[in-house]
Amino acid sequence: MRTVLPALGISLLFLGSAQADDPKALKKEIELLRGKWSLNDDVQFAIYGDESFEISIAGNRLNGERKIDPSKKPKEITLTPDSTKKPLYGIYELKGDTLTLCIGEKRPTQFKAKEGVTLWELKREKGKGK
Repeated sequence: MRTVLPALGISLLFLGSAQADDPKALKKEIELLRGKWSLNDDVQFAIYGDESFEISIAGNRLNGERKIDPSKKPKEITLTPDSTKKPLYGIYELKGDTLTLCIGEKRPTQFKAKEGVTLWELKREKGKGK
């Protein structure tokens, strides 16, 4: 029995990593996230299908590359702004038309705002599509 447990654990690790590399699952998740999201009139966040994102805060725009891993719990997102090339690490949760995003210089482990961690609850902009 002792030799079976380590083998089972290793098998589950490989199974989990296979899901992270599943192109169909990733494409489906991107389609769910795709579109424009708003925190309020001053803060908008957009996710595009071509691995890019845009954040607009009071008219100031920040563009860059985004990567997601929906196989993780919580789901992970990494945003790399073009201007700094310094990645921001985050977690996200999508429920209907609400996207909860928690971002920091280190990947948060829970949806909680604290020093160095930003928590946004964004709503899908109506009429903008997915």
